[in-house]
Amino acid sequence: MRPIYDEKGAVVQIQATSRDVSEKMAMQEKLRYDALHDSLSELPNRNFLIQHLTQQLETLDSQPSSYFAVLFLDLDRFKIINDSLGHSFGDKVLIEIAARLKNDLPKTSFIARLGGDEFVIVVRDVENVDRVTNIASNLLTKLKAPFFIENRNIAVSASIGIVIADSPQTSADNLLRNADIAMYQAKANGRSCYKIFNHQMHTNVLKQLQIEHDLRKALDHEEFFLVYQPIVTLPEANLLGFESLVRWRHPKLGMISPDRFIHIAEETGLILPLGAWILRTACHQLADWRRKFPSSQKIKVSVNLSVKQLQQAQVLNEIDTILGF
Repeated sequence: MRPIYDEKGAVVQIQATSRDVSEKMAMQEKLRYDALHDSLSELPNRNFLIQHLTQQLETLDSQPSSYFAVLFLDLDRFKIINDSLGHSFGDKVLIEIAARLKNDLPKTSFIARLGGDEFVIVVRDVENVDRVTNIASNLLTKLKAPFFIENRNIAVSASIGIVIADSPQTSADNLLRNADIAMYQAKANGRSCYKIFNHQMHTNVLKQLQIEHDLRKALDHEEFFLVYQPIVTLPEANLLGFESLVRWRHPKLGMISPDRFIHIAEETGLILPLGAWILRTACHQLADWRRKFPSSQKIKVSVNLSVKQLQQAQVLNEIDTILGF
């Protein structure tokens, strides 16, 4: 903006130059671009993705046969790259991943980076599920080809969750949630594969969340107990000891087997207080047996420890404390 003055030096007019307007417009355009794009990969970001999904759902409402699919892609074990080679190197890998996605996906696809090592692809005009699964399979194959970065060959793999949007009676957030759930199911099935979302997956996730919530209270409410499986020699069948096994008597769900809650305890860190309780309870039981049955002084009790327990620096001190050393 350029002021114009009269003879006495007073401003009588503000005159804008085309350069001023052009610079302002360019700045506004850059701000709009930055608000909708990821600065690292220059792909659309989550805000842009939500806008795009909302628009696609509106199109689906007016054209019920125009299905589209959402593919939620997460790199497998990407943390190892960041931890071993540094985040700067990891960023270069992500840039290469973004470039490969742009090159290998249909031109009509919408590709976004949510952050970290998570990408989302929206495929329009889905005639059938086979078209989407073919795209996912090809993408998994293409991503496995090594990247050459800083004189290193880096191989990555990914897990993909797929949701087919065939009804406008949902939301962009729900589509992303369901695709995310399917992606974690793909990881649980061994990684480097894809899974298509179904409603049972969502039901299972809700059950998992409930178990995690109840697990946090179970120790305080004394809902766990141990059973002891005999360890014998063969063929004499001499009793050597017992293996302690934890069980959960849920007040509403009844008996819950370890395969339903141990992995949740490990993921949440609750395995540490639970493991300490198991160790303490098994040792107290062994001491009680030895007091009541003098001939059982050589009987031993085995206790299973989680990897997370073994990674704790104080685990040996904790064992010594329980044993009274």
